[in-house]
Amino acid sequence: MSEAPSENAPDAAQAGRNESPVLAGSTLFRQRAERRPQALALADRADRAAFGMEPGRTYSYGEADRAIDALCRFFADHGLEPGDTVGVQMPNVAETVLIYLAAWRSGLTVAAFPHLWHKTEVAEACATLDPAALIGAGTTGDGTVTEILRETAAMHFSVRLVAGFGPGLPDGIADLGRVFSEDDADGDASPVAEHHSYAPALITFTARPGHPLLPVPHSCETLLAQGAMTVLALGLNADDRILNAFPLSGPTGLTLGLMPWLVSGGVLIQHHAFDAAVFAQQVGEAQATVTALPAPVLSAFSKRLTVKQAMSLKRIGRVIHACRASAPAPSFGGFSPILFDVHALGDLACVLLTYMDGADASLLPRGKLTLAAPEKEGVVFVETALSKSNNAEVAELLLRGPAVACGHGHGPITPDGRGFVGTGIPCLPEPAPEPLLRLKRDPELIHLGAVLVSASELDRLYGSFPACEDAACFAVPDPVLGERVCAALVAKPGQSVRRSSLHWFLKSRQVASYKMPEDVIEVPRIPRRPDGRVMRERLAAHLTDERDPWVDASETAEQVS
Repeated sequence: MSEAPSENAPDAAQAGRNESPVLAGSTLFRQRAERRPQALALADRADRAAFGMEPGRTYSYGEADRAIDALCRFFADHGLEPGDTVGVQMPNVAETVLIYLAAWRSGLTVAAFPHLWHKTEVAEACATLDPAALIGAGTTGDGTVTEILRETAAMHFSVRLVAGFGPGLPDGIADLGRVFSEDDADGDASPVAEHHSYAPALITFTARPGHPLLPVPHSCETLLAQGAMTVLALGLNADDRILNAFPLSGPTGLTLGLMPWLVSGGVLIQHHAFDAAVFAQQVGEAQATVTALPAPVLSAFSKRLTVKQAMSLKRIGRVIHACRASAPAPSFGGFSPILFDVHALGDLACVLLTYMDGADASLLPRGKLTLAAPEKEGVVFVETALSKSNNAEVAELLLRGPAVACGHGHGPITPDGRGFVGTGIPCLPEPAPEPLLRLKRDPELIHLGAVLVSASELDRLYGSFPACEDAACFAVPDPVLGERVCAALVAKPGQSVRRSSLHWFLKSRQVASYKMPEDVIEVPRIPRRPDGRVMRERLAAHLTDERDPWVDASETAEQVS
């Protein structure tokens, strides 16, 4: 799908040809601040106390540029140097955007920690990446993010700085709130640091079977391509106001929020922890022109939007996570925005496609995905393929293109000889006149909204519960998150297992809240295939119907499919 491209898109392309990509992004933002210093750049929801933040503010381009410079000076004053990694665990607020941009202007790599992570996940990421600094804000689980970061930093000698926002910061945390004060925001413009060619601009995290925490490096080129893809697909320009409800710790928030805003030069409105009433209020008050929500949420939300609130909305996206076979169609009364579909393909890329009412959401075009109108030469940002040539077998969905993140060296997200990267999503070619792929669900990966979780990781975690002799996780469909995680436990002789006691145990292990199973069942044994793999479908059937899941483990894969 395509309309007239943003007037800023050629500027971005020209900057990318003339200088390094990180310099291109920083230069674009500074140029806009010089040309339109009073124009609104950033905003977020007003009731930030709901997630442990002080009242927010809006930023013009001039104010945002000065705040970025103040952050750059802060980083330099605390000894951070180009090439260092900074772990950022922030809610989806305006300051998160400024921290990212300041880090890039300083030549730093941002490691985007999901806001729901607890000490276990943060510690594992720190052990993998050796960050020089940790920055956080807000509340998560039973404590504050800054407390989690401070405790983690004490065990990792690479961390030289822990900083945060919000009321009641614990001792030892540098207060970034003062950096944005009016007095501290004045000063000389910070030069754009040379970014190390070997260092990514951003690191996000995903999972694969056997890899519960897999870093995904995003180059500067990939990030700018993600923004350009959305700008060209939707025809965005400096007049657009993007309302983003997706965290910047994954490709959905980057593709629908941060990067198209940076390329188009419009306004970015951040929304954290979805609240339908607040979101509707933001749509109206901010006069948002484009937004997107998960397909089931959008369907319900579209019915509560008033015509007055939605008068400015021109484009609305329906985000579809892999393997969702159906997505309810939104129904808008009194206004007719242009609808588009966003396919979130694992944690490597998103694809924007034309909305088709009633289309099977598990089908994806095979080959080059061209976003231009049919009569124009297309710009290919993403191309799909199968990992195997034998079309009779289930294969892995592969992606390549400038908007696709990939790893280096050896690993599950390292490009093959043709430049394709594995997504971890199984698929089959669809026997149809047009080349289509049918995405399948991998029971070894659980989709919790935008988060991918390795099932084997949860097996080990639940199996370490002292009252358990054996344990396994499984997923059941959820209309909003896509799936919800459940646990099957085999109790030790004379012991009993309850959801409340398992949750208490998991909280003591300080793991992310999304790893807490919503349903817990006690079973006589965990059904497994001859190769040892858990029959997770059988466990899920135990919750959804009356069939006996305790079949003989020697049944073949075909019999249990």
